[in-house]
Amino acid sequence: MRAFTAAAVQIAPRSEPLTAESIQANIEHAITWTRRCHEATRAELIVLPETVTTGFTPGVSPEELWDLMSELPARGDAAHTLIAPFADLARELDAVLCLGTYERGPERGIVYNASVIVDKDGSVLARYRKTHPFCSEAVSGGGWVTPGDTVDVCDTDFARLGMIICFDGDYPELSRIQAVRGAEVILRPTALLRSADIFELTSRARAYDNHVFVVAPNATGIDAAGVHFFGNSHIVTPIGHI
Repeated sequence: MRAFTAAAVQIAPRSEPLTAESIQANIEHAITWTRRCHEATRAELIVLPETVTTGFTPGVSPEELWDLMSELPARGDAAHTLIAPFADLARELDAVLCLGTYERGPERGIVYNASVIVDKDGSVLARYRKTHPFCSEAVSGGGWVTPGDTVDVCDTDFARLGMIICFDGDYPELSRIQAVRGAEVILRPTALLRSADIFELTSRARAYDNHVFVVAPNATGIDAAGVHFFGNSHIVTPIGHI
């Protein structure tokens, strides 16, 4: 790993019913703030919150959410997907982007809570599907998300990156697997519903446990279902300093 600048950008979703139009507005809003961040910092790595394209609580059924989403590649070309504008932005800024979005699964009603890393050339380097959905988020608890079952790490020209999403940070083993696979920085896109203390505690623990950096942007504002988010985004050093 070499020295580089990273940024965690906290963004408020549209506080209105989820539609194709509100998703497009969320994407445009995220792109505007990512550009502003890059102008201010020249960061090579910019990480956006969990489900930045929709807001965390969709307020629609898994089937309706599936209809609004797209499939995502595990690697390669992001064209003709919901994240294509972010691939264009990565090329424009010459920066690596990580963002969270819901992902259409193989059958209607199967929806993953995913994050992707987009390289400076606009290609997808890695895709991760949240393995530990929050109890009310998981389909098993009456929610809308089907858990993923794989872990991915990838190389950039500045560091080896891993990904977890929000509640995943409560499970030490997941970050440990990535650290053992060589991750030097773990990205944690988040839309946390509990407390800033828990958010900070778990990010600091995972960084210190594994001697890695953790970059954790949290959502702010109010989502489509009226749920509030508190921000408190942070970057943690391998010795647990915010």
